[in-house]
Amino acid sequence: MQSIEIHASSLPFIISVSLFAVVAVAAIFNVYSTTEYTCLECRATLAERHVCGIPLSRISHHPYTTTYLATNPSHLHSWRWCGTRQSWSLLSHIRACGHRHPIWSLPIEIQSEYSRLVSPSELDATLAEIDSHDREKGQDAVNKVYARVLDSR
Repeated sequence: MQSIEIHASSLPFIISVSLFAVVAVAAIFNVYSTTEYTCLECRATLAERHVCGIPLSRISHHPYTTTYLATNPSHLHSWRWCGTRQSWSLLSHIRACGHRHPIWSLPIEIQSEYSRLVSPSELDATLAEIDSHDREKGQDAVNKVYARVLDSR
């Protein structure tokens, strides 16, 4: 059996390469990441977490969610992204931001009040406008909801 000899002069190089490899893996490996989604219609919130690569999801219901689901038992969630994903590794914190869906500009309480003021068909039409691919149209629909609710007070 042959033995491997390491010369004293190559030891600093080996230690440097090993240390670099450990730091690179620690910087790349996400220990924890998080993002959130809300349902366009019922406003339930889906919190997606990943801990050491293991996905953990939780859906939170608000009073409006409970009311909505009671009257729409066959409802399927239509998740819309909050616009931010955060990740933590052993050496860094990354905050990645994208286009937040306009529904996130509308507090759940305002949407709940609006839903009591309008017919179900008008609510559906407004939510379709908010969900438009035209961001300006979506934001205009959110502003319309605010105006309607404030005028009713």
